[in-house]
Amino acid sequence: MGNTSSTEALPQEEAPAPNPGGDSSSPGGEFNTLLGKLRDIPRAAAITEGKTRTRGAGRPPNTVAADQADYGYIQDCLRKMLLFDKLEADVQRKIVADMYERKINAGDILIQEGDVGLAASELYVVKDGEFEVLERRQGMQFRVNTKQRGDTFGEVSLMYNVPRSATVAATKESLVWVLERDTFRHFVRDHHQQEVSQVELFLNSVKLLGNLTRDEKARLLDALEEKSYQPGTAVVTQGETGDYFYIIKSGEAVVYDASGPEKRKVNHLFKADYFGEQALLRSEPRGATVEALTELTVLCLGRAQFTELLGPLQDIMQRDKSPQVVGQRLMKLDTKSAVAGGGGGGGG
Repeated sequence: MGNTSSTEALPQEEAPAPNPGGDSSSPGGEFNTLLGKLRDIPRAAAITEGKTRTRGAGRPPNTVAADQADYGYIQDCLRKMLLFDKLEADVQRKIVADMYERKINAGDILIQEGDVGLAASELYVVKDGEFEVLERRQGMQFRVNTKQRGDTFGEVSLMYNVPRSATVAATKESLVWVLERDTFRHFVRDHHQQEVSQVELFLNSVKLLGNLTRDEKARLLDALEEKSYQPGTAVVTQGETGDYFYIIKSGEAVVYDASGPEKRKVNHLFKADYFGEQALLRSEPRGATVEALTELTVLCLGRAQFTELLGPLQDIMQRDKSPQVVGQRLMKLDTKSAVAGGGGGGGG
């Protein structure tokens, strides 16, 4: 926001039930649904209404860039927000490098309850000084919280153009670091687009998907969900109902048949391999168990999207999983294991 104003005769009464404080008490439920869902950020950016300052237009008057020596400290403060903490470290640092300092005189109001537009589009980290958080209740201003060095407030403004839910005033001469909504969204959106590009490149390496059109791959990209598993964890279990199809993004997995007296290895899967299609194509229980051999990351596709997008590839999938193809694959792996082990027996 631009200018601050001075407080006048604000009663210093304590509220009977203090709030966690500041702007963060706004639509918390909706805010939490955004955590970790970076693919929703571009759409969320469209909700901005009212006046905003164009990113790259230069810092506002009477401000200075955040000191590079403070970057690490600011980063640690912002990591208290899950939405920021989920970003990669280099993205966090780029955001911090775009922040600037603003001096707030004792008695000045930094945030005014009910403010909208540009006045409600910034997050603050306290560098020095102290602030009190005030809420109007039954016509009186009650102090519900205080903010000191390292505290943040105004985080809801990064995602929503909603009125400020409290007044924040400086009780002594203070300094804050300012993060603008447009800056935050710019870097989060850029990060998301890079992630999408990486997944798109990976999908181009999956042989099964080679015949899909660009539009079909784009729809597939939107529908995929990423999941991770630790070594020894079962991704699918034989006999259970199957609702997902999987493509291995990284790591290795082993396929076991547990229908006999002993568990038997029937396949070994690597990056760009897929599994889980038979239960969806035939509407049958899982025919085998697939366990993560290493740390495993997979891209998942639900039943409805699988049928719509990949159902036409049924013949290719059945050929890839035929006994002859799988047998040749395991034979090659056993040969490689024997060579690597100095002539020992094949892997089991």
